[in-house]
Amino acid sequence: MIQITPMEPVRDSDCVVLHAKVAGHPRGDVLEMRFPRQAEPLLSLDRFDAWLLAMLVPAMETMQPLHIEGPVSERLLFYINKHVVPLLAMFNSGWTRIPVTAAGRADPIGQKCHRGAATGFSGGVDSFVTV
Repeated sequence: MIQITPMEPVRDSDCVVLHAKVAGHPRGDVLEMRFPRQAEPLLSLDRFDAWLLAMLVPAMETMQPLHIEGPVSERLLFYINKHVVPLLAMFNSGWTRIPVTAAGRADPIGQKCHRGAATGFSGGVDSFVTV
């Protein structure tokens, strides 16, 4: 099983750096995401959806279940398990269907007051869903 444990953000004068410990994957033990400091108000630091998306394909490639040690959107978790994992496994013969779980569920984004949303395109699994 690949287990992801997000850590506290690190802030410096120009960026916010998010780290997560990775257990059970041969390519490394820490993931890192960097954002410009001005993007910090747009980040959802209390939910770990991005870590799930970052490690989904590596987990499928190594045929290991994926577990996020923290809250993830219930809707995202449902769609990843019900639609995205089967679709990716169908179109990529080297990828296996895996269960994806999380230690908790995050509140729906609609219950919070955000001024905007940060998005990106990696050409990977996150291109299938809007978070």
